[in-house]
Amino acid sequence: MPHQQLPRDARSHRRPSGWTDLPAPGTTPWWSIPEPPESVQAAGQGAQDRWAALWTFPEASQWDPQGDADLVARVAVLRALVAEVGADAAAKKFSELRQCEDRLGLSPTARQRLHWRIPENDPMDADLDVIPLTADLMEF
Repeated sequence: MPHQQLPRDARSHRRPSGWTDLPAPGTTPWWSIPEPPESVQAAGQGAQDRWAALWTFPEASQWDPQGDADLVARVAVLRALVAEVGADAAAKKFSELRQCEDRLGLSPTARQRLHWRIPENDPMDADLDVIPLTADLMEF
């Protein structure tokens, strides 16, 4: 009996063949953070702060500001809600929050599944030769 081949997963072409190195943490310029949608603005300052913070994560470099904005907004609002009402009152929201965070690659498991890597060391932290400005150079 010949070996029967399993059907190919239709989504397999979307999986990256290699790993994507994400930018180092803290390198996101402030001007690249999109304006929060109305749902985040209506949720208050805590949600707006979380929205801005989420867009500074290295994973945000892989998000589409148009296509992923609703999901990022949901995470920002859910995180603000959990912080506001406490963990016990928001226990039912933790599952939804975890699922949303996984879709955005915010957990180590999700990053591995998406083949995203956060660099261990920032190249800007390397030892560089620094030439001190002395009075002689400043007169120039």
